[in-house]
Amino acid sequence: MNQISAADNHTVQTTSNHWRLLYNDKPLAEASTRGFRYGARFGGSRRLPENGVLEHEQILQVVLGWQQTDESWHLGLILAPEIADTRGSRWCELVHWPDPDIATFQDLAQLTGQSLAQAIDTPFFVIPPQEGETAPPPRDLPNFPLKFADWEMEANSADNRSFIIKRSNRWAMRKLGQVAWYGFWLIVYLALSLATLFSNIALPNTGTLLPNPQWLPYIGLGTVVLLAGLIIYHLMDIARKPNQIFIDGARGAVSAWTGKTMRWLVPVAEIQSIYVSELVKKNEQAPATEYAELSLHRGGGDFQFILAQEQPEDNAHTPQPELMVPRTEDIREMERSIYHTDLQAAALYISEALGGVQVWYDLRVK
Repeated sequence: MNQISAADNHTVQTTSNHWRLLYNDKPLAEASTRGFRYGARFGGSRRLPENGVLEHEQILQVVLGWQQTDESWHLGLILAPEIADTRGSRWCELVHWPDPDIATFQDLAQLTGQSLAQAIDTPFFVIPPQEGETAPPPRDLPNFPLKFADWEMEANSADNRSFIIKRSNRWAMRKLGQVAWYGFWLIVYLALSLATLFSNIALPNTGTLLPNPQWLPYIGLGTVVLLAGLIIYHLMDIARKPNQIFIDGARGAVSAWTGKTMRWLVPVAEIQSIYVSELVKKNEQAPATEYAELSLHRGGGDFQFILAQEQPEDNAHTPQPELMVPRTEDIREMERSIYHTDLQAAALYISEALGGVQVWYDLRVK
């Protein structure tokens, strides 16, 4: 049996008629004459059929290709149309090898691909880097609206030079729900504390961790003050945080508004680049994200925060690239050829509206 290491703690084990993929020595998928079988997490992250198997006729090719954008070899499957249509892409990546020198891992990656193709009796193709190879042709950006957690982006002009990003009412409703909850407990603690102080209710002599039970009503009043502070904080959030972001390419500015009140404005002359920062789980495959932020870099370490995607997103509706960027912590240039979340697409729309401001992708792994 051969054992081959790949990026991100993946390992491939091969024999003459069997191929197995492991992550941290835990099996993820295996290939044989019975087809390509995989676990629920592997299939869910790659949007594969829930039955846990790709039949022989559902796999058209095993392909190994070198991608210039991340300087890596990528090994994956080309899937039949009926599978590709349901998941939004015919390409299903399995493993990759970072290889800026191109030749360091080429033979190892090719051996891995050949073993996989042999195990499932499927054609194997290698797409080597071409001399003078350029970046892939630009992909189309997804249609509007773009959605990321509580935010939604729409075009504000026919020429895609003006956009508006609105925060949904769900955010304010959640905040008001928290205010109501804190208000309920504030009334409860206030009533109990005042009743204890100004009535003949006897305090317990045992069963508390306090050295003096007489402190209980004052601790209750302290809790009332804390809850009042939380209520004020959330009400201030609703009143002051921007709920609309305007991108005006014609005037060359990005501005944030709360209702009809402008909170900040940054002219394009002060924007050095746009940053998309995303936090992802180590064991979760693209395009899912746990948290993300969009910011303007004004130079010298000065950033203007735009918005945050505060809930996990699976980005299942976002068109996916043929070859996915490896999920390793890095800051790389974002291009149309590699975007795979709606927030990344939003950054590219903003960049093009503002005359081609550079976009950087900051990936963090937890």
